[in-house]
Amino acid sequence: MSVSLYDNLIEEIIKKGEVKVPLTDCDAQFYLEDVLREKGIRFKKIVPLRNRGRAIKTLIFKIQ
Repeated sequence: MSVSLYDNLIEEIIKKGEVKVPLTDCDAQFYLEDVLREKGIRFKKIVPLRNRGRAIKTLIFKIQ
């Protein structure tokens, strides 16, 4: 993912209050954490409950 896609994630979390990020995209996770902390926005990282037989593939960032 490029920086412009990361910026779209920032815009989405500010508008909607939450955004889903793939667990395998560590760069996006670190970028979101850094930008939200710089802006002074408190957030939670939520791992969704596992459905029967399905692997967890996303991490949810939610603004408090």
